[in-house]
Amino acid sequence: MLNIYLSYRKEDNPILARKIYDVLAREFGANSITKDVHYTRDVLKPIPPNPMGEVQWAINRCDVVLVIIGRNWFTDKQGNNLMSNPQDVVLQELGFAFTRKGLPIIPVLVDGAKAPTEAQLGPALKILALKNPAIVRDGEEFDRDMMRLIDQLIKLASGQISGVRSLAEPDGEPEPFDANIVKNRKTITFLGLALGALIGLATLAILLLQSVPQ
Repeated sequence: MLNIYLSYRKEDNPILARKIYDVLAREFGANSITKDVHYTRDVLKPIPPNPMGEVQWAINRCDVVLVIIGRNWFTDKQGNNLMSNPQDVVLQELGFAFTRKGLPIIPVLVDGAKAPTEAQLGPALKILALKNPAIVRDGEEFDRDMMRLIDQLIKLASGQISGVRSLAEPDGEPEPFDANIVKNRKTITFLGLALGALIGLATLAILLLQSVPQ
């Protein structure tokens, strides 16, 4: 199973980040998706003594990092550049993620955000500008965009690709989204497993019959 670390800013678009999380949790299992490590949502839950240590532990166990980037990803409400703040939690978590050699880190652009440039990211994260981004739009395109992202993540988990090559919008008219595709994919997988089991039982039966003395 693919373990996914979801990086986002709660000031950016937490509602869309939650929608993305919910879809990924249904597809890969809630225990396989990590987010909100450094955000305390529950007032009854104490703040961990070393929240960045918990972030590093979560990143160490993940197979891929999805970085949700919206239009307010670079600046706070006062217009301050967050990329120049060494205490910024997103800057710290991504800085640590890039120390893991070979870890796929995928920008996910939301709210019409543009792919970040090296100049915007600064020295610590400039490599993020070289990553091919996914695009997830809210509204009627959301399901189709998420299906494209999930298909690439499944290929990544199965070893068909070593990293996500290109998740941007394809050239030409986009194909209409069919909600039955995901259901059909799961049905085909189940039928394949069932067929494999029947073939195995048939083979075992033939071997048993051949072993019976004539």
